[in-house]
Parts: sequence; C-alpha cells; structure tokens
Amino acid sequence: MSDTTIASKKPKSNEIDMLNGPLFKNILFFALPLAASSLLQELFNSIDIAVVGHFIGSEALAAVGSNAPVIGLLINLFLGISMGACAIISNHIGQQDHKSICNAINTVGMVAIISGIFLLILGVLVARPILTWMGTPPEVLGEAVKYLRIYFLAMPFIMVFNFGAAILRSIGDTRRPLYILVMAGIINTFLNLLFVLVFHMGGIGSGNRDRHSQYIQCHDDRSAASQGKRTLPVTSQ
Repeated sequence: MSDTTIASKKPKSNEIDMLNGPLFKNILFFALPLAASSLLQELFNSIDIAVVGHFIGSEALAAVGSNAPVIGLLINLFLGISMGACAIISNHIGQQDHKSICNAINTVGMVAIISGIFLLILGVLVARPILTWMGTPPEVLGEAVKYLRIYFLAMPFIMVFNFGAAILRSIGDTRRPLYILVMAGIINTFLNLLFVLVFHMGGIGSGNRDRHSQYIQCHDDRSAASQGKRTLPVTSQ
C-alpha cells in the first residue's frame, strides 16, 4: 500500500494559509477581521441602548443597559471557548489528520447545540436572580428580566454562530464571520427601529431583534462553515 498523501489545494480568497508565506502578514490579515468581529458583537447591545434611550425613555434605557455587563461577559466567554475549538481543529489541520479534523468538527457542532439549549433553559431560570444580585433598581427589574430572558432564547443560535466561526477560523478564514456580523449588524439596526418605532414594543422589542438577528447570523455562518469544511485537507491512498 502506498503512503498516504495529501491533496494540495490553493486556498480560497477568504482563507489564509498559515503554514506558508510571510508569517507577520498572515498573522496581521488573520487578526484584524477577528478583532473587528469581537468589537461588532460588543456593539450590538450598544445599538439596543442607543435606540431605546433615544426613542423610548430613561426607564427602558436603564432596563436594557443593566444587562450590558451580563451580555458582555457571555460574549467574551463564548469567544474564548470557541477559540479553544479553533485551536484544536487547527492543530489537526497542521498534522494533516483528516479523520481527527472531522471528529473535532462533529464534536464542536454537538457541543454548540447542547450548550446552547442548556444555556437557554438555565438563563431563563436565573435571569431574575442574576439581575437582582447585580443591584438592578426595582423599578426597571421587570423589563430588564424580560430583555435578558429574550436574549437567552437566542443562545442556541449564538453558540452555533461562534463555534461555526471557529471552524472557519481554523482554516484561516476570519473574513466570512466578519461579513456575516456586518450583515447581521445592519439587520439588527433595522429590526431595532422596526420593533421599537413601528410595533412600539419597547425594550422587549429590542430583545426580540436580538433573537431574529442571531438566527440570521447562525444560518449564514452554518452555511459558510459547511462550505469551509469542504476545503479541509483530504487524504487519499
């Protein structure tokens, strides 16, 4: 039996070959979209605060703003966990071990779905205690709890997006997750204004916007990750 060989493919335009070429340039082009993606995710809640504060009032602003520390913590936590998945898949890609790559991707997908459902259930149950422990004013606590529970309803989509983005980043593609986030940011702003100004749903409408835009992020990222998976190293006998 002949030795196993790796089918070489030219990286697509969105992908960076971290194993070849100038190291500094590759790291820079890889890191810039990654940093921009992190900033965009943080800005989503800021858009909620700006719209609610400008068009509704101070109480709704306080209700949405009181969730900012919790949401910021969750975003950074998920980014860190997904980067761990990215490191594992990248390591297997560097070893050109196709079987381990597929196993890691399947495990990442399963972890994303299970953890997303778990966090959805947990978040709905503990939203009020979390905000109470944070010292949220009683007069805005009710609206703040509703907003945070709606945010937790989007957890499965958020987890699938972050872990799908990790799969893309493992093959050197940090651009497509950024493009998806930019598109989601535009939809996010539109839905924010729609739910607040047209449907008059207040802070809850802003939370509903989160759930819809996160679903769109998840769908587009899953499609991109499926395309990216087909570009992974393939072994042949």
